[in-house]
Amino acid sequence: MEDNKVKMIRTLSNAVIIILFIASVVVLIRYCSLPNVFGISFFDMPKEKSEITLSLASGMVVTAIFYFFMNFLPGKINEEKKIGKEIPRRQMVQREVQSFMSSYINLWENIHKNAGIDISQYTIEDLFEDDLIKESSKKLNMLEASYLSCIDGNKLIRVLWKDAICFNLDKFVNKANVIQDRFARDIPEEISFAIFELSNESYIGGELNKIIKQLQQCNTQEFTLGQCVAGDFQKDRSAVVSICEWVNNEYDYLEKYVGKEKLSKTNYKIQREIRK
Repeated sequence: MEDNKVKMIRTLSNAVIIILFIASVVVLIRYCSLPNVFGISFFDMPKEKSEITLSLASGMVVTAIFYFFMNFLPGKINEEKKIGKEIPRRQMVQREVQSFMSSYINLWENIHKNAGIDISQYTIEDLFEDDLIKESSKKLNMLEASYLSCIDGNKLIRVLWKDAICFNLDKFVNKANVIQDRFARDIPEEISFAIFELSNESYIGGELNKIIKQLQQCNTQEFTLGQCVAGDFQKDRSAVVSICEWVNNEYDYLEKYVGKEKLSKTNYKIQREIRK
């Protein structure tokens, strides 16, 4: 993917050339001997011509035309070809990161629902507010049946919360490692770092998984999720939001080239709203 700074410099350069081209064309119109068909006094021929100004304007027009046909147009064609080759991989990366985040968000949605909280109108930021996480965690008995089920012989049994959370967070960490290993060059550095933070250092992510497992080894009594989570989750919340925004922005980019109907069969946005 093109570096944003390089893209910005190129855009500014093109804008400067266009402005100079327009200004030069205006100068040539004023200096030409044809009648002023616009009827605007500004386009009347100056009483005194400046050969230097005329030469500079003529040179700028020729340079701009040369730049358009020899640089800008071939560059655009090559850029479109490059984008065409990148699209399938970008689809794959976007889908992987979207799946990674959706499963994590779904876990916390179910934790909040277990506490009897109506989260239907909550944004992504709301789901990861400190007070809400602590409130829901205190009400979650880790030895009670969770929302997950599994088959044991011929029986369908409910998985305990301690196992459901660890199962989900194990998948979360493994998925993060896969994304980092396979797609590091395809993801902006700040997004890659946010994924690393959530899966390795977060007390509501990768680090929480380790705490639960350690607590299980030395505690056979009932315990709550609230005994496992602590601290300020602002950094984690920011990481979640930045990843979700990237996923949705990447989807919007892909939609322009793939088409909404075709893209919607393979790729998805983060459905819950993100506050702007």
